[in-house]
Amino acid sequence: MGVVHPLRAGVATLATAGLAIGGSQLFVPQAQASNTAVKARVSARTAVNIRAQAGMKGKILGVLEKGQQLNQTGAPINGWVPVAYRGHTAFIDHHYLSSVAWRPSSSNPSASSSPVGFAQATTYVNVRAGHSIRSAKVGLLSPGERVGLTGRSSQGFSEVIYNGVHRWVGSRYLSATPAKPAPKPAPAPKPAKTVYTTANLNLRNSASMSAPIYTSVAKGTALTTTGRTTSEWTQITYHSRTLWASTRYLTTTNNKPAPTPINSARAAIVNYAMAQAGKAYTWGGEGPNSFDCSGLVMKAYQQAGIDLPHYSGSQIQRGHRISLDQIRPGDLFAASGGGHVSIYTGDGQMVEAANPRAGVRLSPIRSSMYPVRINSDLLN
Repeated sequence: MGVVHPLRAGVATLATAGLAIGGSQLFVPQAQASNTAVKARVSARTAVNIRAQAGMKGKILGVLEKGQQLNQTGAPINGWVPVAYRGHTAFIDHHYLSSVAWRPSSSNPSASSSPVGFAQATTYVNVRAGHSIRSAKVGLLSPGERVGLTGRSSQGFSEVIYNGVHRWVGSRYLSATPAKPAPKPAPAPKPAKTVYTTANLNLRNSASMSAPIYTSVAKGTALTTTGRTTSEWTQITYHSRTLWASTRYLTTTNNKPAPTPINSARAAIVNYAMAQAGKAYTWGGEGPNSFDCSGLVMKAYQQAGIDLPHYSGSQIQRGHRISLDQIRPGDLFAASGGGHVSIYTGDGQMVEAANPRAGVRLSPIRSSMYPVRINSDLLN
C-alpha cells in the first residue's frame, strides 16, 4: 500500500500468506465479480491509500484518513474493496476497513431478533455463513471489534449479528459480556396517610441519623406520609417541605389529648405577632412598621399586659425552659446563647423578626431553638 507503515505491512503480509493469528486463519477472499450488488459504507480503521486498481501496484489516488467513510460499490476482489471516490471506482485493502460487505445484501438472511448480549473479538477471526470451519467465509472481525450475540451456539461456534444478519464465529475467539438487564420498575409508592408522633421527634433532611435536623415536633404532632419508606425511616411532608422521620416513633392512632384552649393573654400575644408578618426587620425596631426579634416579643407581650425588656437575653431570663410537649401558643422559642427569640403560634410554627433580608415571617420551629415560658400568672 502507498502509506507504508511497518505494522500495516506486517498484517497485510500475514493475510496474504494465509497464516494463522491467534489460532484462526485469516480470511483472504477470492476474486468475485465487482459488479455484484453490494450495499455498504466502509470506514477507515487507520489512514490508508486509495488506489486506482486492486493491488499494491495500483496507482495511488489519495488517502482515506482514520474514521473517514466511503461507499462500497461492489464485492471485494482478492481482498481489495471497490469504493466510489471522486466519481470513479477505486480500491482499498480490506484489512484497513471496517463494515466491509462480502456478499450481496439481498442474499443475506436478515436478523430478526435483538441481541441478548455482546462480544468482542479477541484476535482476527473469520465470520462464517454456518457453524463449521467448512462454511463460507463472509467477513473478518478485528481484535476488539464488537458484535451482537443471539444466544445460539453449535459445534464451538456462536451465532452473531454481523452487518445486520445472522452469522457464526468461533466461540473461543470471542469475549462475551451479557446485555444489561432491563431495569426493574420502581415499586409503586404506598398511599399517603396521616401519622402521629409518639414522642418529641426530630425531622431530618434525609433518611439517616447523621442527616441534618430540619426541625423538631412535639409528641402527638400530625404528619402526612408521602408513601416512601426505608427499613427505618418514613418520608413525610411538614408545612409543604419533604422530610424524614424515624418510623418507630410514628403511629396511625392519634393519642394526643385535645389541646387546652388558650386564654385571652396568649391569644393577644399570638394575634399581634401574626399581624406583623411581612413587615421589615430593623435593628432596635419596636414597630409599628419594623421590628427586631426582641422588639417584636416585647410589643406582643405588651398586648397581654406583660412588660419585658427590649433584649432577647433578658427576656429569656424572665422565663424558664420547658419541654416540647409542654409548649403552648404564646410561649417563646430561644436560640442557644440567647441571641434570638420568637413567638410560638401553634401547629409547629413561630413568628420571628428573622433578619433584614427575610423581615418578620412565619417559620417552622427549629431544632436549634428551645421552648421558654415567661414567668407570669397571666399565661396560666
